[in-house]
Amino acid sequence: MEISLKTVDDQPVIIINNYFDNNEYNQLTNFIFDLNPYEWHTNPKKTFGATKEEGTIQLKKNYAINLDSLYTAEGRKYCPVFNINRKLFIKEVTKKLIKLNPLFNYLESCTSDTTFLNYYENNNLYDFHKDIAVFTANYIFFKESKNFKGGEFNIENKLINKPENNTMIIFPSFLHHKVETVLMPESKRGQCLGRFSMTQFCSFK
Repeated sequence: MEISLKTVDDQPVIIINNYFDNNEYNQLTNFIFDLNPYEWHTNPKKTFGATKEEGTIQLKKNYAINLDSLYTAEGRKYCPVFNINRKLFIKEVTKKLIKLNPLFNYLESCTSDTTFLNYYENNNLYDFHKDIAVFTANYIFFKESKNFKGGEFNIENKLINKPENNTMIIFPSFLHHKVETVLMPESKRGQCLGRFSMTQFCSFK
């Protein structure tokens, strides 16, 4: 793992490249890439996507699914995503985050997390919004070689991170953030060659 600490409006944003080891990454992406994102929801109301102006303007244009809604408590034990994304809460990782900024002590107190999968293809985006959680952890994946442009992760227009495979970004959920528009050739559409992400919302119950 290659960890760097950034600051946005005096708040910590941690970026970890090569977050998952090869085994974890392969298990996770084999599962995710075998799914059909075109069967996921495009209506943000189905995935609790952020809106503005009293809910009249949707900010999200992509394919997304709330993975928790698909599994029972027993079923979660057999899903690679839920097994592997527990990594965020193991002591080895939390200690590294806390060492960089003590705010991440609160991560150890989070008692609930929700996982969403997102897929962005041509002209898909997610405009500025904040999340109803304590921390947001966003993980980026795509099939090599990269077949799209754009899709940068933008926090408060002060930190713009280009999408790199197997990267995790974690930050306080109240920071406004967006996914810039993804652009890809027409010939690449419909083949799951765009930008995948997994988002983990960590909260207090």
